[in-house]
Amino acid sequence: MTTPVARDFRSLPDLGGTLSAPRSPCAAGDDRDPGNRIHASQYSKADRMSPTMRITGGIMIWLIVFGHWGISDPAVCPAGEPAETATDSPPPATVVSPAAADTDAVRRLMDDIRPLMEPNHWPFAAACLERPDIARLIRADFSRMSTIWRRISRAATIGTGSTFLILQEDAVASVFCARPEAVADMVAITGRHAFHALVLLRDPVLAEQFTARPDLFTRRLHRMVAAATPNVREVLHACQNPLLRPLLTAQPAEILRLVECAGETAPAALAALCQPELQDAFHRNPSETVTRLCRLPHAANFLGENVWRLMRSPPLAALLLQAPETMDLRLNRLDREMDGRGAEACIALGNPSLGKWLVANPDACLGALRQLTDIAGLDAPELMSLLAHESVGASLVADPPEFIERVRRLSRAAGMDADTAFTALAAPEIAPLLVSHPSECLALAEEVGRAAGAAFDALRNPLLNESFRRDPAAVTDGLIQIRRVSEDHTAAVFEWLAAAEPARRFLQDRQGLLYALTLLHQALGPRSGDVIRSLDNAQLTPFFLDNPRPAVYRWQRIAHRAGDYASVALGILAEPELAELFIADPDRLYDWISRIVKGAGAGPALQYLAETSGRELWRCEPAVYLQLATVFRNMTPAAVELLVSPPTAPLIRRVLAAEPSLTTDALYGLVFSLREAARDPRLAGNAAEMTELCRRLSPAEIPALPLSYLTDSVTAAGTTAEKTALLKDMARVFDELNLANFQRYTPALLENVYGTVTRPPRADQRLALIMVSRNDPGEAFAEDKRTYRSLLDQGYNLIICESDSDRELAERLCHGGVRGDSPLAHTRRLDLLVIGGHGTADAINLGAGCGSGYDLDLSDFRWLRDLPWPDLLAPDAAVLLFSCFTGADDVAAPRKYSPAGGEHDFANIMEMFARVTERTVFAPRLATGVGWLDFGPDGNVRQVHYWDLAAGNCSPGSR
Repeated sequence: MTTPVARDFRSLPDLGGTLSAPRSPCAAGDDRDPGNRIHASQYSKADRMSPTMRITGGIMIWLIVFGHWGISDPAVCPAGEPAETATDSPPPATVVSPAAADTDAVRRLMDDIRPLMEPNHWPFAAACLERPDIARLIRADFSRMSTIWRRISRAATIGTGSTFLILQEDAVASVFCARPEAVADMVAITGRHAFHALVLLRDPVLAEQFTARPDLFTRRLHRMVAAATPNVREVLHACQNPLLRPLLTAQPAEILRLVECAGETAPAALAALCQPELQDAFHRNPSETVTRLCRLPHAANFLGENVWRLMRSPPLAALLLQAPETMDLRLNRLDREMDGRGAEACIALGNPSLGKWLVANPDACLGALRQLTDIAGLDAPELMSLLAHESVGASLVADPPEFIERVRRLSRAAGMDADTAFTALAAPEIAPLLVSHPSECLALAEEVGRAAGAAFDALRNPLLNESFRRDPAAVTDGLIQIRRVSEDHTAAVFEWLAAAEPARRFLQDRQGLLYALTLLHQALGPRSGDVIRSLDNAQLTPFFLDNPRPAVYRWQRIAHRAGDYASVALGILAEPELAELFIADPDRLYDWISRIVKGAGAGPALQYLAETSGRELWRCEPAVYLQLATVFRNMTPAAVELLVSPPTAPLIRRVLAAEPSLTTDALYGLVFSLREAARDPRLAGNAAEMTELCRRLSPAEIPALPLSYLTDSVTAAGTTAEKTALLKDMARVFDELNLANFQRYTPALLENVYGTVTRPPRADQRLALIMVSRNDPGEAFAEDKRTYRSLLDQGYNLIICESDSDRELAERLCHGGVRGDSPLAHTRRLDLLVIGGHGTADAINLGAGCGSGYDLDLSDFRWLRDLPWPDLLAPDAAVLLFSCFTGADDVAAPRKYSPAGGEHDFANIMEMFARVTERTVFAPRLATGVGWLDFGPDGNVRQVHYWDLAAGNCSPGSR
């Protein structure tokens, strides 16, 4: 089944990484990783099930139709790619038996190319490959088609999605089925712009030429692309022009010659060929027309693409065709007399009035343009765009001194913002006003100064534009009065005035509007501009103009609550939900603003609301953002962007909807584990299944979902129901272990922990218990993944738990990392005990609260010594402390502690553990992280290498 696409290719951009579409209709659980050994064995088994013999029958005779794309060279292939054999007929069709294994060929090919694509491209690829005609090719010759599709997927890069999209169209798909290798050559040549090249094949004549002589078509396309670099996309766009496409099919050699002559400026050259004079000349004599066009870049290489703008003027196009030598002289004078401004002048000279003037009187024309560019200076390009209007150019030709004086006054009035003034005047609605009412336009510019550009932009509003045409003096006077009451935020007020409602109020009740603006400026001063920008919201403007005093008072309170962040807080009121609160429930809005600015990250939190993804989130669920702001004080964009990502948004929002006690701890770990897991294409590519799983899990179970979803056991589950059951059980186990900071772990690690806890222990494998602090605001323990992986490589079974307090750690230690009443409690002795937390010489922090109960310190010796250590640790077990300074023995370390029953002298936590466990204890002497572990022949830990964070190297662990 084909996917409908827009017929106008210009409406379809390079889809790259921006496509978002439903998941491909593959069977649940079939999102396999080709790199996984288990899955690789499944593929080999499927291959063995495929028929070993295929019956080949039928011979198709293709008629070779010689088109105008001429004779040929070998098909072009990119470097490093094997060349496809170019033939004049498609490969023979293959007849296959309807064996069950053959029906898997399309899916096998999907799995083959999937790692080469971004997740967002996948739905388009799946829809393309499942077309009946393409699917038949795949089943008939899997090996050949796999090579072709891999070439296409690799070559198209960020344009893969759009390439597969165009290949779904009936016309293009039929060409592909006839010439698949040749289409792959086209994609290889055009890369990420392949979509725009393949659009050419929509044209029946071009498609016929391509099918008849693909090698020749491809070679010419390659020459065109090479010549137009870096404007490949633009030149391919130009070839779709209805006026150019017939020329391309009838005279491809001449079009190619023009493109190669124009080089980087080829898109502009092709656009020039669409001009009626040149189009007619081309039809009469293509070769001569192209020859004369090719004179332009050689005669005026300094002008770049602007030289082709001259051809917009019929007099100049006629001059080029009739007297090319005279045109060369004009271009040389343009270069010489414009003092480096010739490129800008070409924009104006495309105006027929100025082009005719240049042909008739080059001295006067170039002299006037030289004066104007001298006046405009760096703003000359904007001024030349204004002169490109027919009426403005005619005004210059009619009275050059008068026109030059107007420009001088405008430039002097606008000052540093003259470019915005000229740009605004160049709008089609405003340019005629400068010609018909020059006095009022000049008076307005001189009164409003640097805000002139915004004032002229305001006149683009249809109401103001029409009113100005009827009574220019009255409108000009009103705009000048606004400047006087707005002072330094005048430009913002004029920008606001361009909207429909403010313009209507300006014309109906000018005094009321002036009063409201005066009140606003008196109350908020420099913050008035931020308020005016928030008035883009349609609800706020009538409220402000009808109730200026209450509105101004509310803005004052918001600015006060936001403090240093008042500018952002006032600006985000343009969001509909916030504007509604501003009007209906301002007290609630004050509270929300206060909550966001409470933490140190108020600036980023508020600023994110002004960005695209932040606005999108706020429009959907403002309460979600506020709750997130409470948890993530710094509101890092990496965390918040997960809320607008289809695979991850449902997970976070379900947790945010749960009770607050769950949200604060679980959300933090969830978001940062999502940050890790989102890099895996299996997560990003299965948004639909993730959403379904999220609905089936409770909010308490969701934090374990992202990384657990990527474990081998869940991946191997065949159905969503099976995955749900397994994920629920994993969530139960991880809850028993108190795991919340999932960003610290990997899918392989969680898989091992789950298996260790739920299956009977094996006597031939070593067991490690890792007890880590729940408190880790800097994510320091997320760096220990490498250490855990080395334990897995040594064949350890791991149990990991997180602890909030010293007593909780003791209880979990006695029962294998779980609570004492848990059915998952283990009694087997440990071969390795790891305790981690932010440390000092005399304490290891476990919880986020204050007090000794949140630390494991020297005072805990009294109950640590009573634990049954011989039953907990094997005789050759080691104890590792992943905590800074816990092996320090300098004079600053506390030494004396006198428990009941005798005095003991501990220099540090390491000595205390060595005493109570009577085992080898490793601990660092400095601020550190674990570098790597050395293992003995039997797998026991022999040495620990800690990183010296201050020196940037590693230091042997204390022992």
